[in-house]
Amino acid sequence: MTTEDPDITAFITTALDFLAGIARPATGGSWSAPEIPALAPGGYPRWRVDIVMGELQSPQGIADCLVSHADAEHIAAWDPPRVFEHINAMRRVLARHVPYDDYTFGPRCRVCASGDAYSNGVAVMEPWPCPTVRELAAPYAGAPGFKAEWRIEP
Repeated sequence: MTTEDPDITAFITTALDFLAGIARPATGGSWSAPEIPALAPGGYPRWRVDIVMGELQSPQGIADCLVSHADAEHIAAWDPPRVFEHINAMRRVLARHVPYDDYTFGPRCRVCASGDAYSNGVAVMEPWPCPTVRELAAPYAGAPGFKAEWRIEP
C-alpha cells in the first residue's frame, strides 16, 4: 500500500487487493493440518498442512515442518478460498457504505445516514467515514496510509 494520502475506501480496497494478490497464486483447494506420524527431534509431534483439490491430496503436504498444531490449524484455516470469502464479504460491505454530501451536515454514509438508525426518535447522521467503514480499515491500522482519525476507540 503505497498511496500517501488515500481516502478510506481507496485504502481498504488497496489492502484487499494486496491480500488477494497473495492468495491468488497460492494452491487452492481444501487445506487441513494432520499430524505427521514420525516425531520431531526431542519427541515432539510434527504437523503439516495438506491440500485436497477434488480427489487429489498432497502426500507430503505444503508445510511439512516443525510447527505447533495451533500454527498448522491456523495456516490451514486461511486457505485461499477462505481468504477470498473474507475479501469478497468486506468488498460487499464497502460497496454498500458509500459517502454522499447532504450539504447540511457534510459527508455522510449513505447507509448509516438513511434514517433507519434512530436515537431518542431522531435519525442518527453518522459522519463519513462511518463506524462500519472505519472497522473495515481497522485490521490495517499498521499499514502505510492509515490515518489516525480512522481509528475506532474500543
